[in-house]
Amino acid sequence: GYLSRYLHEGNPRIIGVGREVTAQRKDGSIVPIHLSVGAMEITGKPMFVGIISDISEQKRHEAELQAKKAAEAGSRAKSAFLAHMSHEIRTPMNAILGFTELALQDHSLSPETAKHLDTIYGSARSLLTIINDILDVSRLEAGKYKLEIIGFHLPNMIAETVELMHQRAAEKDLIISIEYDSRLPHRVMGDPTRLRQVILNLLSNAVKFTNKGSIKVVVSATSSAERIQFDVVDTGIGMSEAEMAKVFEPFMQADNSISRRFGGTGLGTTICK
Repeated sequence: GYLSRYLHEGNPRIIGVGREVTAQRKDGSIVPIHLSVGAMEITGKPMFVGIISDISEQKRHEAELQAKKAAEAGSRAKSAFLAHMSHEIRTPMNAILGFTELALQDHSLSPETAKHLDTIYGSARSLLTIINDILDVSRLEAGKYKLEIIGFHLPNMIAETVELMHQRAAEKDLIISIEYDSRLPHRVMGDPTRLRQVILNLLSNAVKFTNKGSIKVVVSATSSAERIQFDVVDTGIGMSEAEMAKVFEPFMQADNSISRRFGGTGLGTTICK
């Protein structure tokens, strides 16, 4: 019909213009195509050439891209909500911790009341740790996590980090040792706060999943002068290949029994990564 009108009226509605249309295959299935038609004359006769391109794959990619954009927008909204809620929860939680600490300084308390306050204080600290982890993950997902670059004494930072875990390790009769490569410098440039957070998370896991034996923090040189390797080695329960495959996924732990026996949110290794 288009070609006939063009020949009789000279109206080039589709000539020289590409357009998206649908076509029907021999098997009856419908497929999106790009159609372009050109006009020519051969020995005085009007002729037309049509080029048809199957654009199913292109359409699929476009749909995937739209879905990805929608998912990313949803993720950003979720992260912003989590960050806001975490801040809102942290304020009253800090008040609970502060006033519980003040109450514990009252020496006239009965042993039973003091024990109850200790439980409140411990639970509030655990809850604050979870809130901080959720806040960190939401900031990481939202791309609002900035690393600092300052000079610091690496062996001292490692020693201070290990000291933070000393009490928890001692409660299980575990010994934490440090092995520092003599080839490494003592002063380095980087973000000591975030590095401490990573090592502390790994050490916390090592203490949590080790019932007897030892834990070692190994800091070693690599073939690149720009890179330092950190290993936290323990004699704990270990992981299977399947468990290692999902260890960095948020809110994931090896299995439900691990969550019940050892607690935790499954965010520590996600933040480390």
